[in-house]
Amino acid sequence: MDSFSAERWQRIDELFAEALDLPTAERLEYLAEMCAGDRELFTAVRDLLRREAAAERVIGESATAFAAHLLPSLQAEKDAEEPLPAGGRIGPYRLVREIGRGGMGAVYLAERADEEFERQVAIKLVKRGMDTDEILQRFRYERQILASLQHPNIAALHDGGATEDGRPYLVMELVEGEPITRFCDTRRLDVEARLALFRKVCRAVQHAHESLVVHRDLKPSNILVTASGEPKLLDFGIAKLLDEASSAGAPHTRTGARVLTPEYASPEQIQGGPVTTATDVYALGVVLFQLLSGRRPIERESRTTDGWARRAADALPDRPSALVERPLTQGERGIDSLTFSAEEIAAARATTPERLRRRLGGDLDTVVLKALAPEPQRRYPSVQALLDDLEHHLHGRPVSARPDTFTYRAGKFLRRHSTAAAAAAAVALSLVGGMSAALWQAEQAAQERDVARHVTTFLEGLFQASDPFAAQPERLDTLRVRELLARGTARVRTELAGQPAVQAHMLGVLGDVYRKMGQYDQAQPLLEQALEQRLRLYGPLNPDVASSQAGLGMLLRNRGDHARAEPLLRAALATRRTLGGSEDLAVAETMHELAGVLRNGKRFTEAETLLREVLAVRRRLLGESHPELAGTLTSLAMVISERGDPAGAEQLHREALALTRATYSAAHPKTATGLLSLASVLGTLERHAEAEPMIGEAIGIYRTPSGPPHPHLASALDMLARGRVAMGRADDAEGPARESLVLRLESFGERHPGSLPGLYTLGSVLQAQGELDAAEALYRDAVAISRDVVRGDRQRAAVPLQHLAGLLRVRGRCNEAEPLFREALALFEDRFPARHPSIVDTRAGLAECLAATGSAGEAAALLRTDRPGPGAWP
Repeated sequence: MDSFSAERWQRIDELFAEALDLPTAERLEYLAEMCAGDRELFTAVRDLLRREAAAERVIGESATAFAAHLLPSLQAEKDAEEPLPAGGRIGPYRLVREIGRGGMGAVYLAERADEEFERQVAIKLVKRGMDTDEILQRFRYERQILASLQHPNIAALHDGGATEDGRPYLVMELVEGEPITRFCDTRRLDVEARLALFRKVCRAVQHAHESLVVHRDLKPSNILVTASGEPKLLDFGIAKLLDEASSAGAPHTRTGARVLTPEYASPEQIQGGPVTTATDVYALGVVLFQLLSGRRPIERESRTTDGWARRAADALPDRPSALVERPLTQGERGIDSLTFSAEEIAAARATTPERLRRRLGGDLDTVVLKALAPEPQRRYPSVQALLDDLEHHLHGRPVSARPDTFTYRAGKFLRRHSTAAAAAAAVALSLVGGMSAALWQAEQAAQERDVARHVTTFLEGLFQASDPFAAQPERLDTLRVRELLARGTARVRTELAGQPAVQAHMLGVLGDVYRKMGQYDQAQPLLEQALEQRLRLYGPLNPDVASSQAGLGMLLRNRGDHARAEPLLRAALATRRTLGGSEDLAVAETMHELAGVLRNGKRFTEAETLLREVLAVRRRLLGESHPELAGTLTSLAMVISERGDPAGAEQLHREALALTRATYSAAHPKTATGLLSLASVLGTLERHAEAEPMIGEAIGIYRTPSGPPHPHLASALDMLARGRVAMGRADDAEGPARESLVLRLESFGERHPGSLPGLYTLGSVLQAQGELDAAEALYRDAVAISRDVVRGDRQRAAVPLQHLAGLLRVRGRCNEAEPLFREALALFEDRFPARHPSIVDTRAGLAECLAATGSAGEAAALLRTDRPGPGAWP
């Protein structure tokens, strides 16, 4: 340690003094946070703390007692802190080396140990003491949520589990990059370039918020920028996971400590209040302040959590522009700081101090300070609102934020300096009397302009009520997501009526959630209103309009209304290409959805062309092994199968499944989806025995040990039942078929398209068992729903018609069966190639009925095309 520079020693001494002010149990965690990966600095200060603690104990203990007390604890600490050896295994991964360490555990570079797929990952291994059953259950629950966050600027969560000794771990996408502040400084990025990077970060955070996930620990070291200039958010949601875990386990060792970084944490977070989207808005404000001005908004005057909480709650930061000509103090210099003087700070932004001050003054000052308001309700109501104001500023449009009023800032000052304020009160009263009315009017105007705060309140309530670990246990069975969404929708319609832009955004979010839940009737009016309002506000060439067009197009595609879905998706695609170019993930997503519409319309060539382009774009932008490629490969396989090449589709499905297995754990729902996709094409190829174990594995994944069953469990059970019927095992098929129908009726109700497969699958099982009356009743229910409810999804209407017609033919009632066969055939021919199995089977059934009723000529014409064999239908 004697080789350290004077400046390094000064930093060591500062951290040592700061840590001594904290309770002993909090010192190492605080030190790990402040060192942010600087292992040398951490070790130097930690050694000083150990010597200090040892000296204190020696004074009051004999040497023998001291040794008996100290040596076991030092050995336990050594065991806990020593890196795991290279070559060791965690699950299917081989450890390469330790790449970081924090207060909650270590991060390792690792690679797949089974040699099936080349992938390097980062494994975050939680330290000992967090392996209780409750913690592991929460770990699994949170992992499922985080794995759904697919966004190019969020480091993906690939896998997770527990080691043999019970320590939870998470497998993350490996990100090689620099903290966003350091990246910008080393490359001397100007304000515009910094804002461009920051806006990408905002879009990623907003994406997570719309999935009801809050980060809770946003800071530069959790926002790395790759060599290609793309920001990646790390540990997204992990802070929430670890906070809950630590609060659940061993309170006598944790003393109530929360996982956060005080310099970036909001006042309510430090004080233990509700953590909502407003918490992330505040942290983003700190990061933006630092990116623009080169310093954090509030200096840490107190090293204790309580002292810092009081400071953050009462302090109003200076405007960024007011600080740029002042050099950094020693206390403001962090590990990621490369610039200290005012000239260095400005030079790192490719300008001079005076020009930087002018550039930040005005709108940027106001936007940053609104994000940093101590009270959540005074901040931006969402990250999207912050992003909108930055976009408005860059395009020369007015921003929604307004400077704080004199009365607000004065009130903050008075609370901080109550003694001095009392002495000056008499003088102040003589001056402010004539100003009272004007100040009141200004405050009222500011409140009217801030109506959007209702969104924060709405989202806060939604987050708290939807957290199964925060809600009252006795209410978990009744406080359902649908009830929350219904209440939220009513509030958005009424309370945000005066803020059409914010209202349109929230309507779109709610509509998309309803769509993903399969509640199409609730989703459609919300998405239609959002699109109508955005068109009226912005005109057609706007990214928000394109987003609404794409969302409504996806809904209509889900409903089978492809004629209305196609023009919406094409309009969204054209706008996104105009604004973002062809090499854009939003463009690829829209092309993917449009390909699904084209596939349904039997335009397989165009659909295949689009999907191959999507695959190429995603490979270029995301890399060869990104999990999003699996979905593209699966969609391409379905198109290839339906145009007549199921054998070719099988290879694509296997490629998609291999990618999914390499990315996610064996028990991940996405693995189950890949298994079912491959099993489906194997069923088409009449290889049911080969498909059955894959379906069984998927069912095992979907059967969650606690909580509601996975939404796809019913589909897997239907597939299992149909395969067993095809193999002549109808009795073995009845159990899964009945379970599927029960699940569907519980989820969707009796007259919903989601219940259709359960009805006709159980009907086919009963028909194979000879229970023809019961089977016919189920088929008729399915036909009635398909005609009355589905409204336009040709295939969904055709399948139950085909089943009912086939049963009537078997029962000798061909006069009733013939029109049903004709209707089903017309629907199938509108969707599939001429020799698709569904068309061939329906023609054969119709021909048999025609022959039985005396129309032998027409029957012969229908039978001239032989049934295709497994493998293709040219």
